Amino acid sequence: MVLCLFGFPVWAEFDRVLKPNGQVILIDAGVDHLIELREKMYDTVYKKQNASRTCDGFECVNEQEYKIPLENLSAEQVADLIKMTPHYYRMNKDRFNALIANVPPCVTLNFRVSCYSRQNGRTNRF
Repeated sequence: MVLCLFGFPVWAEFDRVLKPNGQVILIDAGVDHLIELREKMYDTVYKKQNASRTCDGFECVNEQEYKIPLENLSAEQVADLIKMTPHYYRMNKDRFNALIANVPPCVTLNFRVSCYSRQNGRTNRF
């Protein structure tokens, strides 16, 4: 099994390392992922849904979307959460400090979990 968590899939490499009945699990951010934080980080927030990812030789066999509200996070928890994302390196540091000083009451985790398997028992053909 290969797990691609908030990353960019490299299908040829997945195909190379998977056993014949192996699976790939992709986890992508949804449109509302960390929306309460993003609204404070940026002047304009884009809600772009990631398209379903496809690749020759693999088929999506299951896909689920999740929305989980995190309530009453501390300033330290929010700071740690932001530092785990690319947003921390893009955002204005004054906004970061202001956000940590005024933590939203709820932060939404929104992500999609997609499971892929090889089509027709296909094995390492990339």
